[in-house]
Amino acid sequence: MLDLRRLRLLRELHERGTIAAVADALQFTPSAVSQQLAMLERETGVRLLERAGRGVRLTDPALVLVEHAGALLQRAAVAEADLAAATGTISGRGRIAGFQSVALKLALPAMEALALTSSAADPVLISLCSKRQRTLADPPSAVRQAIAAQAKLQRTKYDSRT
Repeated sequence: MLDLRRLRLLRELHERGTIAAVADALQFTPSAVSQQLAMLERETGVRLLERAGRGVRLTDPALVLVEHAGALLQRAAVAEADLAAATGTISGRGRIAGFQSVALKLALPAMEALALTSSAADPVLISLCSKRQRTLADPPSAVRQAIAAQAKLQRTKYDSRT
């Protein structure tokens, strides 16, 4: 049986390119990511990674698995949403992306309301910034980057206890 969490790591590695980038994005240590990918290799019985210089490269079987991982993760998300709708609960991570001016007026009040009405919700604010300058990117560029998932996003988790 394939573990969806490990499949997500493999898909993230395919998208981000390095174990360090995956670890940074998902808030794991690089060692934990490597260990989980090694466990996925044992589960599948197939070599998924090859050394490439100082990094790793996905093998052809890994690329096949990445294609299936996207579909499996999407179906799992749909199943969780359907289950939540059937029970009348709101759960999971909700992401709001925007610039500071929007975040202060719209996003933070929405996140506060969500956090107060559902203890299972995990609202996250994503501030669109220029990767190099750490300043707000111009709107068209930032939106394109966010859609392409290539932007360096600063994440601020709302904590209703503060």
